[in-house]
Amino acid sequence: MFPRLSSVLRIVAAFLSYLSLAAPAHASDIVYAGGGALSQIVDGGGTSTILTLINLDSSAAPYTLYFYDDNGNPLTLSTTSSTTLNTTAGAPASILAGTLNPNASTIILTNGGGGTILQGWALLVTNNTIAGSAVFGIPLNGQIVQASCPLDTGQDYQFGLPFDHTTSVTGVAIANSWITTPLTVSVTIFDLNGNQILTDTITLPGSGHTSFMLTDRYPQLAGVQGFALFSGSYYMNVLGLRATATTFTSITPIVADGW
Repeated sequence: MFPRLSSVLRIVAAFLSYLSLAAPAHASDIVYAGGGALSQIVDGGGTSTILTLINLDSSAAPYTLYFYDDNGNPLTLSTTSSTTLNTTAGAPASILAGTLNPNASTIILTNGGGGTILQGWALLVTNNTIAGSAVFGIPLNGQIVQASCPLDTGQDYQFGLPFDHTTSVTGVAIANSWITTPLTVSVTIFDLNGNQILTDTITLPGSGHTSFMLTDRYPQLAGVQGFALFSGSYYMNVLGLRATATTFTSITPIVADGW
């Protein structure tokens, strides 16, 4: 009995030693201190976005929120926030700032005005642990349908995205966050059997962004199911999108610990 127990204890000790040496996992569903990115923001033309920020720390958390368009330029939005840095209070702005008390949250709405759809992404800068999300809505068949985007505070450079173009269409939003130099994203797409269908590269400018339906860029994926892999550098952010004739939602990308 005791020799067997000793063997078990040695195995447990070895496993704990391995855990202490292993690299930490980074994922979009774990909130780290230091800010993060919301990879899809839309406004205008019947669309709008609801932004929520939550302070998870036990102390007050100052923050600054920056909006960028597809080209990496400041994206000016009208919102319900009264705290702006680059305009007068309450005016359209590309930078918002504030401080959240412990366990406090704030909700910021874009006004959805204007006939042109504006899109981009948002960067949250803080020294604290702030969680967040963006819920963006689009008009579809006479109603507003919504999808959500979590604040990604991870440090990942590869994202997987399952897609199904037999019953719906799948899209993707990619942000070049934190980096002011161009980012090259490699795209590799596989069918259900793991066979490579195509490869591509997407170049985003510094602080740039793009979003598209896969079949718009890759028409050969119509009627196909499979898996898309997006690889770039640290601090890129990816969100999946899924739409049918009557629904619209988001897809949380896959991040493997070994990537």
